Amino acid sequence: MGDLDLGDAGQATEKDKGEETSETQTLQKADARDRIYYPGDTERIKPLMRKLIGNIVLDQKEIWASPFRMDRQQAKWWLGFAVATGALMVTDTKASNIFENSSGQIAWGKNISRLGASYTLLPLIVGFYGYGVSRDNPKAREVGVLGTETLADSLIVVQALKAIAGRNRPDAPSDRSEFLEGGTSFPSGHAIASWSLASLIAHEYQRPKIVPVIAYGLAALASSARFTAQKHYASDIVAGGAMGWFIGRYVYQTHVNHAIHSHTWLKPQIVPVFQPAGGALGPSRPQEVGSNRRAFDKKANGPRGRNERRGQILQFSGDFQIEYLGCGKGRTMSHKSIFLLITATSLLNSAFGSDKPIKMKDLPPAVQKAIHEHTKGVKLKGLSKEVENGKTFYEVETVVNGHSRDLLLDKTGTGVEVEEEVALDSIPAPVKSAIEKKAAGGKITKVEMVTKGPSVSYEAAITKSGKKVEVAVNPDGSSAK
Repeated sequence: MGDLDLGDAGQATEKDKGEETSETQTLQKADARDRIYYPGDTERIKPLMRKLIGNIVLDQKEIWASPFRMDRQQAKWWLGFAVATGALMVTDTKASNIFENSSGQIAWGKNISRLGASYTLLPLIVGFYGYGVSRDNPKAREVGVLGTETLADSLIVVQALKAIAGRNRPDAPSDRSEFLEGGTSFPSGHAIASWSLASLIAHEYQRPKIVPVIAYGLAALASSARFTAQKHYASDIVAGGAMGWFIGRYVYQTHVNHAIHSHTWLKPQIVPVFQPAGGALGPSRPQEVGSNRRAFDKKANGPRGRNERRGQILQFSGDFQIEYLGCGKGRTMSHKSIFLLITATSLLNSAFGSDKPIKMKDLPPAVQKAIHEHTKGVKLKGLSKEVENGKTFYEVETVVNGHSRDLLLDKTGTGVEVEEEVALDSIPAPVKSAIEKKAAGGKITKVEMVTKGPSVSYEAAITKSGKKVEVAVNPDGSSAK
């Protein structure tokens, strides 16, 4: 092998620079953005928000385009879920009456389903990020950031699909389960949000198995509670849960930084390096390890923050280099901490998210005024506050001439719904006939007239064969459920 003169060295240098430039351009063309959240990105708000917003925008492009470029293996999964959802749609109306659908059951379902609401999941995500910041834990910070991205992706998708499907909910006064009616039943927002976050956490913390079990268990509980609350059909929940799981996995696989995960702990890569410009062996740019092709390339990416020192390039005898990727001296979020964080969030939600009794003096002035106007000459039985889909409502329980009359008000004091107990003989003949037909062989224990704006329907509680059943009927006698 002959010696290189200065002229040859200069030509070699120019050639090497040209090849490096070409390689960089090809890399940038193949990956128009740096999808990984490195430790330095999650430490500072400005670079974090810039990358987070950019990632969400490009996530949406890939999510909506995914049906058109799925491979055969992916097509099998999606076809299976499509068949299952379609089969459930056929039986949705009948299945929605499988339980007694009593007021107690519906209230229980509403309270439990708050576990999957966005206002419950956000504190959990913030908790992960806060833990990561306070304990200098890049992985926990990553979960907080990826959790935010996952939740944003799932909410954007579900709101768009709800607007397109327009399916009425099970508790709609008429045209139940019908599509293109302006409803918001399909798919379930609680299911897609809870399952997307559960999928992300389960992929992030795969060991021990208790973490995925808890995450998926809570997601299943929250989403199935929407069924018992008469807010969604089974097909809504299955479709939302499936899409949520895939979105959570997609965000994890696309944006996770494997350098801070235990499966890349002390994973060396030995790379012989030759530098033509100097005619000698020496160090150069780190090679790709896992999915982090530029994990610690300061020349290409600039400083990444104080945690960047955990990726070290070690050079020995000038003829090769070893790259170690791992968590270094950063602290690891224990599985006990994860369990406590999830449990604490669930308990706080149960404590503060359920229907709570409230005193008159604690109500907004507009609500107090409305209550005084609606309760003149009647007995006030109780007041409670409830939060549903991020909106606050106030329930006023009264007794009028020995019969119950419940009024639901929003925060402005406007009446949203009235449920008033009525005598069977006082209701329209078509309604009475329909209720008696459904109660054949059973006992009608209570009948209520439900008013929602201009819409009126009737609900009857029936005891039949030892089971309590609730039926809803429109003024013309047709079924409202």
